Amino acid sequence: ATAAARDMALLDVYARLAQTLSRLAVAEGEDGTVRSIKNPITHSELAAFVGASRDMASKVMKDLERGGYIHVDNRYIKLLKKLPARW
Repeated sequence: ATAAARDMALLDVYARLAQTLSRLAVAEGEDGTVRSIKNPITHSELAAFVGASRDMASKVMKDLERGGYIHVDNRYIKLLKKLPARW
């Protein structure tokens, strides 16, 4: 609980969302370079996890997708490469 409160106070929405995606993702494949979130998740649910509005979570997700860091297909998220520390 203390770590979550600290993160909410000190990290921006991007950093909180990147942390959450990394924490939820599980390595797959032989080399384990592609990680995915096994359960479908909505932008509203992600926003609730990180304490942000749905619009802001959607904006960050779209930016990550455009940058080639993630791929979203029918609410399933794949992390294609390591998420940058700052956006």
